[in-house]
Amino acid sequence: MNRRQYLAATGVVLATILTGCSGSTDAEEESNSSTNAGGESDNSPDGKEESANLIESGEVGTGSDDHFVEVESGDTIRVVVTNEDDRGSSGVDILNPDNEEVLQERDIKNKKTVTYEAETTGEFQIIIKTGWTASYDTYVE
Repeated sequence: MNRRQYLAATGVVLATILTGCSGSTDAEEESNSSTNAGGESDNSPDGKEESANLIESGEVGTGSDDHFVEVESGDTIRVVVTNEDDRGSSGVDILNPDNEEVLQERDIKNKKTVTYEAETTGEFQIIIKTGWTASYDTYVE
């Protein structure tokens, strides 16, 4: 094998490796789109996820993450928290537009849905706290 053939073969191998490291296949992405990290379906039996407006979705490492949602009086804020580690627990705080805590949920194990019906119109702050790793989805209904 001469030098040109060697370099060409090395280039092909590296390109193949990099392509394999870029993520999942299209088939895996399609199958993962209907399941969450725990392998459970994101579609609840009552179809709430389908009728709700997904506002924020993310993952929190050790610490906290917060985001704001604009809601009307009577809207329901729903936060689905899933702990990615069996050792961990998480918490959710919701603060109203006056920065007053209107909901505090602690010691969330595995997966839990937390809901709050807004009594006022405005921008609410949602804070997700965890000691390990947790994912969350926030909906407004």
